[in-house]
Amino acid sequence: MPPWKPRLGSVPNPWFIFPAPAQSCDEQLQRQQIMLCMADKLDEVADAVGNVTWSKVPSDASSIPSPFTIPEGPWTFPPQAEKDRFIARDLAIYTLANLALTDLAQPTNDMGPDMNGGSFAKSVCSEAYARAAADAKYAKRNRKFLFDLDLPLGAEEADDLLLKADKFNLSQKVELTDARARNVGAFRLLMDAHILRASGGCRRISSASRSRRIWQAPSAGERAPPIRVVATSPVGAERDGAGRR
Repeated sequence: MPPWKPRLGSVPNPWFIFPAPAQSCDEQLQRQQIMLCMADKLDEVADAVGNVTWSKVPSDASSIPSPFTIPEGPWTFPPQAEKDRFIARDLAIYTLANLALTDLAQPTNDMGPDMNGGSFAKSVCSEAYARAAADAKYAKRNRKFLFDLDLPLGAEEADDLLLKADKFNLSQKVELTDARARNVGAFRLLMDAHILRASGGCRRISSASRSRRIWQAPSAGERAPPIRVVATSPVGAERDGAGRR
């Protein structure tokens, strides 16, 4: 789907290829996994010397959200011409830049009540997961922001409630005891770290994009132009891979 473009009938502020910003940290973490997979598949197309088939593209065009139409799956990509390989690599780099931008975003769900009658201050998800790993009460009270989990009113401190942590296919369901609430926070934080570490493959893709295989090597005394990883923000400005404008 076109990135940062509203879909018919959806909220008018999409996030990258998704119809709206993530509501919870778990949803945001799932999207980061999807974006990492996207970049890997695009890089595979760029490097392939034989056909690459994407077998999980829907075979029924009616399952594609309107108003967009794409060819029915599966898709087969032939080996790319040397002069065209940079196109797939640029798309992979662009996707990874948006992954880094996503990691710095705050989900739209509200934070839970604090111990003083107010609400916890919003933070990025890595900070919220880290605090949940250290403080079970924080994890329970901010269950909506962290896990998109609704619990009965007044049940913030219960130990026998089921955390539906697999809503976004991130882990198995567990009882939200104090120890397990901290474990879930620590596990999510580790997942986030692994995703960001894996996205470091951007350096390898960027290096390949500067190679002789893509563009003609600079002549003696010249320097290859630097590659700046850029993600487009929802308001049209640009941010680099570290989230800076």
